[in-house]
Amino acid sequence: MRSLFARTSLLRFGAGETTGGVKKVVVNKIDYSNWVLQPPTRLLLDPIHHPLVVEYFLRLHEKDLSVQKWQETVPQKGLTNKVDGSPFDMVRWNTNYRDELDVAGKLSSVLKELDDTLSLQTQMEQRKKDSTLSDTDEELLEMAREDVDVILEKVRLLDDEVRVLMERRLRSEDVVGSSSKTWTCTVAGKAGGEEAGLFASELAEMFKAYAKEFREMRVSSGEDADQEASGTGEGTVSGTFKFQLTGNDVYRNFHHEIGVHKVQRVPVTDAAGKMQTSTAVFTMMPVLDPVAVNVHESDCKIDFVRGSGPGGQGMQSSSNCVVLTHKPTGISVKCHQSRSALGNKELALQMVAQQILAQKVREQHSSLHAAWSSQWSSGERSDKMRTYNYPQNRVTDHRLGKDYSLSTFMERGSGLVGLHDEFNDINDREQLCSVLLKHIKNEFGSTV
Repeated sequence: MRSLFARTSLLRFGAGETTGGVKKVVVNKIDYSNWVLQPPTRLLLDPIHHPLVVEYFLRLHEKDLSVQKWQETVPQKGLTNKVDGSPFDMVRWNTNYRDELDVAGKLSSVLKELDDTLSLQTQMEQRKKDSTLSDTDEELLEMAREDVDVILEKVRLLDDEVRVLMERRLRSEDVVGSSSKTWTCTVAGKAGGEEAGLFASELAEMFKAYAKEFREMRVSSGEDADQEASGTGEGTVSGTFKFQLTGNDVYRNFHHEIGVHKVQRVPVTDAAGKMQTSTAVFTMMPVLDPVAVNVHESDCKIDFVRGSGPGGQGMQSSSNCVVLTHKPTGISVKCHQSRSALGNKELALQMVAQQILAQKVREQHSSLHAAWSSQWSSGERSDKMRTYNYPQNRVTDHRLGKDYSLSTFMERGSGLVGLHDEFNDINDREQLCSVLLKHIKNEFGSTV
């Protein structure tokens, strides 16, 4: 995970040129200028840590010292939270940062020593360039250079501790990815008629094989993998394929597939052998435990009514359809998917939980919200994020601008392993920058 902290961590999604309706991954500037360390020091540390990681620990140590001083001198004086103006909660502050304070203290001491030593070295090297350096100073310059190397090694010795803490910080603030271990995935054929439906089916099988074989996820079928056909426009009939994935990092890997997949090939049903372009859209939603997002039955108004629509006489004659309203948020849902009133109530609670989660993502301005809210695409060919070209045996991911062998994708999905790993590295870097900047700019939640 060293790549989390490299200078290339400025790469991000959706900030550059547009190729086929999808923005490519480009370099983005850090929105920060109040650095503690001097530019030469930050440049020297670049191969070891991203500059924001260094800044985070330096600023956290400063804040820890000021909080300790406040506790010793004016513990009766009330403080307010920097973010929302609420009373400062010392217990909450310690819970949030206590695992990082020890490393922050050790790393800050070493970094400040490095900054001072490098500053002295730079001054003496300038004097040497100006021919004003004495023999004694020449020896001091050589000692300073050796000290810099020794101090850099001290920084490297703390690398494992820093990495573990940053990974933990990153995971703890991933609102969407940590919301559930089970996700319902949908692949729907869009533009291209029957060929689009066939392509959607092949993609669904590819994703299931990849999830099971390469990511050790459990793939649910049967009721959770239904197929339906519906008209979506003139000349377009789409097959929709649903399945559930359960395991670690389902969202982490599969959210890279959200969007329009375009295929170029000669359909098996075309006797004339004419090339056709079709599309399928991949989306995903979490299967939530309502308790995880504070949906309690006592907070809901629940009415049981008769169902309507298909399902037989039993579905329509019994009062097993649930209309559930979550009083704190005003969210209301209606559910009659199950023949059981109890089953519909549990499903309705999950539906409310999903909507509350979406609200939380918006409120917290998660950088994943763009993928969350825009994943229901129209399926237009120009919006493709990936193209599968059968005549050329080539897959092109338009976000990275890279080509891959088609067979490695469509046969068990092995090509997705390297692609998702690359996207995960880029996404981790981007998320880490966002998370660390939030804490630094909010002064770690304290007005001290």
